[in-house]
Amino acid sequence: MDAMMKRATRSLSRTVGVIASAAVIAGGLTVTAAPSQAAVGDITAYGTPLTAQSVTTIGSNAWVLSSDIASNSSRLTRIAADGAQVTLTINGFAQNLTAGPDGNVWIAGRGAKAIYRVDANLGVTTFTSGLPANPDVFDITSGPDGALWFTLLGTKAIGRISTDGAISTFSAGNLNPRQITAGPDGSNALYFGVSDNVLGRISTAGQVSTISAQNGTFTTNDPVVAGTALWFIENGGANGVDNLARAVNDRSSVAIVTRNISKFDGTTQGLGDSFWVASTTGQLIAQFSKEGAQLQQFPVLQGPTSIHQSLEDGSMWMTAGAQALKINVGVVPVTSKAPAITPATGIVAGTTLTTDNGEWNYAPGATYTYRWQPCASSDPSTCGDTPNNTAQTFVVPAALIGKYIRSCVLATNSNGPATAAACSAPLALGSTAPPAPPAPPAPATGTTASIGNGATMAIDAPTKQKRGKRATYTVSLTVTDAQGTVQYVFKKNKKTKRASVPVTNGLASYTWKAPKKWKTGKTTVTATFTPINGSAYSAGQVKDTVRIK
Repeated sequence: MDAMMKRATRSLSRTVGVIASAAVIAGGLTVTAAPSQAAVGDITAYGTPLTAQSVTTIGSNAWVLSSDIASNSSRLTRIAADGAQVTLTINGFAQNLTAGPDGNVWIAGRGAKAIYRVDANLGVTTFTSGLPANPDVFDITSGPDGALWFTLLGTKAIGRISTDGAISTFSAGNLNPRQITAGPDGSNALYFGVSDNVLGRISTAGQVSTISAQNGTFTTNDPVVAGTALWFIENGGANGVDNLARAVNDRSSVAIVTRNISKFDGTTQGLGDSFWVASTTGQLIAQFSKEGAQLQQFPVLQGPTSIHQSLEDGSMWMTAGAQALKINVGVVPVTSKAPAITPATGIVAGTTLTTDNGEWNYAPGATYTYRWQPCASSDPSTCGDTPNNTAQTFVVPAALIGKYIRSCVLATNSNGPATAAACSAPLALGSTAPPAPPAPPAPATGTTASIGNGATMAIDAPTKQKRGKRATYTVSLTVTDAQGTVQYVFKKNKKTKRASVPVTNGLASYTWKAPKKWKTGKTTVTATFTPINGSAYSAGQVKDTVRIK
């Protein structure tokens, strides 16, 4: 996925469609539009009734909160994948919303001094019991404990609300909390920006602590998770510009990364252990790795005030003025399980075969196209297309009995088609020879390699390991249905260690105890995936190095 994302670097320069907002009434009004498929870098714009403040996604639907502070009013607009919009009124001024663990939208109601829950049928439930007097409910997010957590600006407190509405609050001491987000997996904590030169942290038990920012920072904002890393924005640091800061050393200090972006205004978690930032003054959005390397950047026509990337379908949304913008950043479907053909046995001339779609990531609402490929043997390289075999079903002709066939499926989402079709393993038609063994892999050239059929393998090795100590090495496949084994080879000069591990649910891990007499320095680790005979996938090989100490 990371490699695919890095390819999406074309300038974002066009708006491919502007869809007017629905008329606003209590209960909503639907307007249907079907924007055409966009190219990488294109924008689809959707008008909002008021100034758009924030956006989130649930499935293939986007939810956009717009508001007006002068009239103390807000609107929530649901935008479906086909562009259909429904808008309803939310009492009071509100700026922030989030997708809850219960599949509902949750809104921090600043003006109404309340928290709102909006279900899929647009039913609104208001919660106020348990809030302190005169609360300023500023931001809200899903927590690691299955509840929602929110900040109380001015009240200097953090709140927790269960999905059934039970509210509890915790003092933040002298901290005035702002944006809040859940920490990396396993942290059991949330992090929040404050009007000070520290970043706030609260455990799910309600214990508050801080992380120091660099001297001169007057506000920390928009904490965001990227894999195991936690990043946040430092406004007005010692160098006089905004910085991106990463919490390190068990989140007790920060490492500063300054970018050539004039001002940071918002963040969102991205795909593949990445994160995105927005700049209103710079009129752009940019993607960074968890280590802080900039991966790509898109100019936009109007400065974004908030951004959100759906981790389900990869859609990138942002708010700007009185509109929500959907930006094609090149996230197309990626196969996670090859298609399968039924029936698999008892096939004779005239049998109707049916293929399923397999399984795909980033594909809610996707469309599928099909191809049937006759094969001379169980080796996929002997398969070839035949004209007009593009239905989901295939009637076996007598001429193919004794041979093989496979189905290939291509998924397409609103950003475009997958980079490659996913194909089933060749299926025997009647009596055939047993499946041929897989061809040997190409020699390893790096830490990732193709295993055919649109899938890849990657090795995750520690950077260093002490002699006499254990360390775990993992090969991960981007599909979960590949069967076979991974052979690890550890090599240092003439010293070699081999181990074979079965692949289970796309993973093959091996824990190696480096011998005490193993030579120090770099050891080469090679991992070779060998699929079972007749697999839809091919052999692959990857390598990495580990420093033995």
